[in-house]
Amino acid sequence: MAKRSYSQQDREQIKEQLLQTGLELFAKQGYKNTRLSQIFETVGISKTFFYTFFVSKEELVLHILNYQQEILFQAAKEIMEQAETTWKEKLLHFFSMCIHHKEYGIFIMTQEEEVMVFRNLAPENYQLFQQGQMAFYENLLHIWEIPTEKINPKVLCNLVLSVVITYNSAADSMPFFYSDLEVLEETARLQSNYIVTHLERIKNQNKLK
Repeated sequence: MAKRSYSQQDREQIKEQLLQTGLELFAKQGYKNTRLSQIFETVGISKTFFYTFFVSKEELVLHILNYQQEILFQAAKEIMEQAETTWKEKLLHFFSMCIHHKEYGIFIMTQEEEVMVFRNLAPENYQLFQQGQMAFYENLLHIWEIPTEKINPKVLCNLVLSVVITYNSAADSMPFFYSDLEVLEETARLQSNYIVTHLERIKNQNKLK
């Protein structure tokens, strides 16, 4: 049987399908519990053809996270456009969406999974990913009307991830935490409120100048 010839448009469509399918499966099952074969078989391509798009599972993860950032940014913009809620309520809604990521089809890795991915990444790929993350959090600050000179986007990244990863990882990889769901919910709610209150203070101070 002759091999099928794929046009550039075909490849772009297949890559989009791989990212969509990978995001859905990783968000639902987690990084460790998702096999590459689940992804490329769902899309309907061979393992060999898959590797013409991504050289490893870890590289696919980075592309999926970058792909997801645009989805999250659009969601953040839509939240900010809601006229019936206050600025603080909008940010708390965004934090809640990230914390309860599985309900929204958002892929968040545990601490263990992050280490697994990082150990198998080429340094240049990791650097490119961090640059993308920096741009994402700069864009969030922009739509939240907070100047980047008032808070480092890297600090915002750490603040957001500290809440999300604690909630996501405590039950399995943080044995000294009280990890029953009710306590984790209250912890995440308080952390989010403290962070958003701090961001609101920065925003208001900047408006007064």
